[in-house]
Amino acid sequence: MSDRSLAVYIKAAASPEPAPGAGSVAAVAGAMGAALGEMVCGITNKSAPVDSPLPLDGPASVLRSCRQRLLELAPSDEAAYLAFRTAQALPKETNEQKATRRSAMQSALIVAAEVPLDIADQATTALEEIVTVAQSGSKYTLADIATAAHVLNASVLGALENVNVNIALIKDPVAASRLSDAVSSVDARRASALERTFGEIAARRST
Repeated sequence: MSDRSLAVYIKAAASPEPAPGAGSVAAVAGAMGAALGEMVCGITNKSAPVDSPLPLDGPASVLRSCRQRLLELAPSDEAAYLAFRTAQALPKETNEQKATRRSAMQSALIVAAEVPLDIADQATTALEEIVTVAQSGSKYTLADIATAAHVLNASVLGALENVNVNIALIKDPVAASRLSDAVSSVDARRASALERTFGEIAARRST
């Protein structure tokens, strides 16, 4: 989100301007889900006996990295969209101009798909860490863990929607296939992590 406050960002997202749009919002949502997971790690680690290893130190580090990267990707997604709009606005009077415009648009579309794919990957990595958090986090934070999982899941799904929209417009079959395969891989990881997280939560709530 660069140097924008959350209130300023939300106001920008609510404006009739197309950016920040869905990909950027998915990134910010993912950062918030990762942050909630970090909070649970911190609460759990604070309760660890003195001189004992911190039980969730590893997940906390990964979640911190994901949060920071997702916040970097939010403006990157906005920039990718605006680059496509710039390419779309290139002159198209002559055949040469049309060819230049088509090439620029296709290049911009690939970037516009790769950025939300990165968002989805980072949010999925965070969600995979939430599985461990659900196993070992303080039982008093199960609602926080569940909320983090729901928010991260929404982040991944929203980001993948943006990838798929752009894939449909990409003419290069190799690039389109590569991106489609990556979408399938990320989505499978997401579904597995979500199922395992709520399995752990259900098991702990029943004891």
